[in-house]
Amino acid sequence: GLPPLTGRERAVPMTVLRRERPVDAQAAPGAGADADLVTVDTGYEMEGRVWVANRGAATTIRIAARMDAAALTNEHYLAYDEPLAANESLHMESMDLPSGAIVTVRSASGSVSFSFIGKQRVGDANF
Repeated sequence: GLPPLTGRERAVPMTVLRRERPVDAQAAPGAGADADLVTVDTGYEMEGRVWVANRGAATTIRIAARMDAAALTNEHYLAYDEPLAANESLHMESMDLPSGAIVTVRSASGSVSFSFIGKQRVGDANF
C-alpha cells in the first residue's frame, strides 16, 4: 500500500489552483466600422459566446476572430455579411480563444449591439 501522509503531502501545490475571471464585453460600432469586442490577455485563454441584438431595421453583420492580434484579413471571419432581421437577436456557439486573440465585430447599419459573455482562465487550462 501507500505510505501514510505526514501532513506536508496534503498541501495542494499552487500550480494546481486555477485562476478564472468572468468576461462581459460590449460594443455598438457605427455603420460600417470595425470594433474590437474582446481581446484575450497574454497568458490566458477565453471561452464564451458572442450575442448580437439588432436595435433597428434589417442589416448585415460581420464577426471575426483574429489569432495573435493579427491584422484583419478574409480568413478571420466567422460570419461575413450575415443577414440580421429587424429587431432580431441571436448568439453564436461557444468559442475557445487562445492568448492574444481578438474578436472584431461590425454592422452595416450601426444599430447592432454585440456582447461577449464568458470566462478567462490562466493559459494552461484545458477547455
